[in-house]
Amino acid sequence: MKIRMGAFILPSAGATPAQFEQGFAGQNPIYYQKGLREAGRLIQQLEDLGFDFISFSEHHFHVEGLEISNNPVLLGTWAAMQTKRIRLGQMGIVLPSRNPILLAEDLAMLDHFSEGRMMAGFARGYQSRHVATIGQNLNAYSTNATDPEFAEHDRVNRELFDEHYTIIRKAWDQSLFSHQGKHWKVPPEGIVWDHPATMHMAPGMVGNDGMLKQVGIAPQTLQEPSEIEVFTP
Repeated sequence: MKIRMGAFILPSAGATPAQFEQGFAGQNPIYYQKGLREAGRLIQQLEDLGFDFISFSEHHFHVEGLEISNNPVLLGTWAAMQTKRIRLGQMGIVLPSRNPILLAEDLAMLDHFSEGRMMAGFARGYQSRHVATIGQNLNAYSTNATDPEFAEHDRVNRELFDEHYTIIRKAWDQSLFSHQGKHWKVPPEGIVWDHPATMHMAPGMVGNDGMLKQVGIAPQTLQEPSEIEVFTP
C-alpha cells in the first residue's frame, strides 16, 4: 500500500500580532492579499516537494482573520491555476448547511478546471455561528458535544448530512435523477417544462404531460464518479 502525503492549508490574514489586535483583520483586503501570496508560495513548494494532495476547510464569518477559508472549492480552483499535479480536496465542506445540487455542480467544475484532480471531503460542521446562519432555511444545527441540546441537534445534523450526500451521489452517478426525501424534493412537483429541445435532447427529463420529472447536472465530473476519492465522517 502506497503512503501518500498531504497538507491541510488554512489561509489567514497576512497580519502581524499587533495588526490582529486592532480588530477585523479578516476584512482587510491588503492583509488578505498578503495571506494569499503566502499560501500560494506554500502550495507551490508542496507540489515541488512531491506532496500528493492539499485541502482547505469551510468556516464562515471569521472577521477576526485568524483563518479565512470560507469556500474550499473556490480555493481549490485558485490552487489548480498554480499547480499541475497535486490533487485538490476539502477538509471539509460543511454539508448540512449547503445546497447539495449546487455543490455537486461546483465540485464537477473544479474537477474540470483541475483536469481531473478533484477530491471531495465533507464535514458535519461544529461552528454554530456558521452552520445555523448559513443553513437556517434547512433548520441546520452544528454538532458540538458542549451543546445542551446536543442529542437532538446532532440527529438533525446527521439527517441533513446523509440526505445531502445522497443527492450529490445521484447527481454524479446518474445522467438524470430524482429524489424524494424529508428535506428535498428534486424536482419539486408541478414544474412545467415542455420545451421541445429538452424533450428531444434530454429524453426522460420531462414526462409526456410536459411536467419536469428528473434533473441532471452539467458538466458531469471529468473523473469517473466511482473513482473520485471521497472523505466522509
